[in-house]
Amino acid sequence: MYKKNRKNFIDLCGQWTLLDPVSCKEYPANVPGCNYSDLQNAGVIPDPFVALNEKQTEWVSKQDWVYEKTFDLTREDLFADRIFLNFEKIDTLCDVTLNGEKIASVSNCHIPYSFEVKRFSKEGENKLSLYFHSPVNAVIQKQKRIKCPVNNNGLTGIAHLRKPQCHFGWDWGPVIPVSGIEGDVKLVFSNKGRILQTRVKQTFENGGVRLRAEIQNEIYGDDTLELDVKLVCPSGETYESATIAKDKNVVEFFIEKPLLWYANGMTNCHEQPLYTIEKTLLSDDCVLSSSKKQIGLRTITLDRSRDKYGSNFCFYVNGKRVFAKGANWIPTDSYPARTTEKDIEEYV
Repeated sequence: MYKKNRKNFIDLCGQWTLLDPVSCKEYPANVPGCNYSDLQNAGVIPDPFVALNEKQTEWVSKQDWVYEKTFDLTREDLFADRIFLNFEKIDTLCDVTLNGEKIASVSNCHIPYSFEVKRFSKEGENKLSLYFHSPVNAVIQKQKRIKCPVNNNGLTGIAHLRKPQCHFGWDWGPVIPVSGIEGDVKLVFSNKGRILQTRVKQTFENGGVRLRAEIQNEIYGDDTLELDVKLVCPSGETYESATIAKDKNVVEFFIEKPLLWYANGMTNCHEQPLYTIEKTLLSDDCVLSSSKKQIGLRTITLDRSRDKYGSNFCFYVNGKRVFAKGANWIPTDSYPARTTEKDIEEYV
C-alpha cells in the first residue's frame, strides 16, 4: 500500500470576481464560466437568447474584461519543489498574472495550459488575475492586415483566432463571442518529479497483443525514484512492472487472449472492454504523481482498393467492415460551462 503525499493541489474553481476595466465595476463570477453568463446573473445584461437581446448585448464582446481570485498559501505549501498553475481551457486572448507579475499571454482556446509559478507565489494571500482582450476587436485588427473570405453567418475574419468559430455566429446560432475560464483550474504542488504523459502502442502478434507504454517523466533532482506500472484487464486480471524512473520509461506487456474493442453498434455488447494502464511515481513508497490511461485493443485499416466505381474508402475494425455515415454535432450551448456530462450523455 502506497503512502499518500501531503496536500497536492488547491482547487481554484468556484467564486471569482469579474472586473470591468472601463468602469472599474466589479461583479460576482463563477468559474467555470464566461463574462456573458456572469453579467446576466448579475442583472447587467438581459438573456441574449431572447428576442433581439443578442444585439443589445454585443457591447460585452467589444471590450476587455478581467477575472480575479485571491487564495492563501501556507509556508508549508511553498516548500514544494514546483508549483504549477493548471488551466483546462482559457477562452481566449488572455494575459495571466499572479501577484502583479505576468506569467504568460495565451491565445488558443483549444489546449490546456500549465505554468510553473513557485517564484511568483508568496506566503499568505495571493492574487490571480486573468485579463481578457476583446475577441471582436482582435479579429477586426487582424482582418485589416490579412484578409479572410467574407463570413455570411457572422463576423468576417474569425479564422484568425484559435477560438470556437460558432461564437461569432452561425446559421443555427447567435453571435455571442464569450470570454472566460472553462474547465478546471488548479494549483498543483509537486515534489521530486511528476509523470507528464503516456503513449501506448499496440502490436498484434501470435494471437495476442503486445502493449508498449512510453512514459515521459520530469525528474527534478538526483533522487532515485520508482515508477510502478500496472495493466488492469477488463476481467480484473493485472500485470505489474516496477523500475527506476527516468525521463522516459518504456514498459511492455503481452496479453495472450485479448478482448477486442469495437465501435458502438458493431456488436451486441453495450459495454466495450477497456484496458487500464496505471502509473505511479514513488519516493520511499510515497506517491509523488499518478495517472491512468484507458485503451481499447483493436486494429483499424483503411481499404483504398480499386472497384468498379473508382476507389474504396472503407474502414475495417478487427477485420470487420464498418459502415459509417456522416453526422453534424453542434455545440449544445453558447455558454460552454452550462453543458454538463449528463447533458452530453443524453444528447449522444
